[in-house]
Amino acid sequence: MSEETPLFDDGADLRGFLAGDRERFAVLLHRHQAALLRYAHHRLRDATAAEDVVQETFLRLLREAKALIENALQSGNSSIAPWLFSVCRNLCADTARREVRMQQRQMRVAVPDLAAPEPWGVEAEEELGKVRELLAALPDHEREVLTLKVQHGKSYREIQVLLGVSLHDVFTTAHKALARIAAGIRAAGLA
Repeated sequence: MSEETPLFDDGADLRGFLAGDRERFAVLLHRHQAALLRYAHHRLRDATAAEDVVQETFLRLLREAKALIENALQSGNSSIAPWLFSVCRNLCADTARREVRMQQRQMRVAVPDLAAPEPWGVEAEEELGKVRELLAALPDHEREVLTLKVQHGKSYREIQVLLGVSLHDVFTTAHKALARIAAGIRAAGLA
């Protein structure tokens, strides 16, 4: 009984890519992308987030290809699938944690509905006026992200698409805006 040889050799494809054959990376991408997308989508339940995670997984492969060949593939195992899935799993966990943190921040420092207020009394009107003032003082980009999120109920992914920026930029911008509003509220003695 002869030992079967694998139908593919990730190590050879990765070495070929490092030697300058760009088509070899396309072969690796084609071989592993669909399985990684299914896995990431299962973990995140969001197709766009899954695509982002898989793209970052392959970007890390590009950055770490040489080290991967020198270390992980020297053991005789020519498959990079375990490495790819490990990176993808970690990125999914990071993405999920980031989304939870952003939701928690939003809940802690929620900006009241800026529509016409109910007749609440003088004190509530003053507080709402201060929040509006703080919102107006935000840099344009921060105010736009916060307005889309809070007033218009857009998800972070929808804001990303609307503004044509990275998801990281949306998270970072929203966090900065909320932190500025919270600091202003505390400085005004409203919290």
